[in-house]
Amino acid sequence: MPMQEIAGNLNGSLDEAHKTFKLFNADVMPELHTVLGQSQSTMEMAGAALAEDSPVRQQVNRTMDEVQRTDRSVRVLTDYISRNPEALIRGRTRQDVPSVYPPANSAPRPD
Repeated sequence: MPMQEIAGNLNGSLDEAHKTFKLFNADVMPELHTVLGQSQSTMEMAGAALAEDSPVRQQVNRTMDEVQRTDRSVRVLTDYISRNPEALIRGRTRQDVPSVYPPANSAPRPD
């Protein structure tokens, strides 16, 4: 293959690459810039929602507290029923009513 033909093919390839990059810069780059800007805005909103003092985080903390209280109540109930299965039919007596529920961090129940 003669050098002129190789040089011509190389020039043609470079011209095509130049056109492709020009198209990329004209069409894709503005879209990419827009998407990156939107992504940044989304990340900022997520960061604000999850900040220490945000209402969302406070609500999640309150919900977790409620879940712990519910867990504690269910644990007390299941423990009582396991010790007094007849309570399902008769109910519990006044002397069986706990005055204080165990704390949330009490020892785990054996399964």
